[in-house]
Amino acid sequence: QSSSLLDFKGLTEVTGTITFTSNNMQELTMVDLKSAKFLEILSNENLIDMSFPSLENIQHTLNISLNGHLTDISFPSLVTVENTLEISFNGNLRDIKSIKFPSLLEVNQQLVFSNNTRFGGLINLGFPKLTHLNYLFVSRNGKSTTVGRFESLWKINTFFPGSSPDTKKGNETCESGLIDIHSNETNIHRSYRAGLTVCR
Repeated sequence: QSSSLLDFKGLTEVTGTITFTSNNMQELTMVDLKSAKFLEILSNENLIDMSFPSLENIQHTLNISLNGHLTDISFPSLVTVENTLEISFNGNLRDIKSIKFPSLLEVNQQLVFSNNTRFGGLINLGFPKLTHLNYLFVSRNGKSTTVGRFESLWKINTFFPGSSPDTKKGNETCESGLIDIHSNETNIHRSYRAGLTVCR
């Protein structure tokens, strides 16, 4: 497909897989889409901007990978990803202004953010309302990549090996989640372990 803009007005639901791969489009938008099972945006070398303003639910996986010129990802209405959210190998993502998931509450399996080699900033700021997360993997992003506290996060389903999942802090129950962080800024593991201590 060769086009500067690709859109699908009127399409609201896809019960299977939507895949965009190896296209020449510069902009991708699906204005009316509210639900899909799989959404894959892969290897679109000229893609710069994508927007899914009405999308609320991904029933399995959202994968945005290998889009070398991508600078902007916007999912303002997305609330739930039932399985995996992956953002990887997008070499032109620069900072947190590039990633917008302001309504996302749940990623019920993995959140993967890796090999975005020019990215720098606080990853958590792209997901300000995230409350449920099973597993976070952050690897080989830019050297200034850091991960701060997910202020809304209260449930993590996987725990640090050898640690008790429940500890007491006053009258609160606290949980620590399992993370996997490699080859980013040297202090990221320490800062993020603190960020994934969640009390309720």
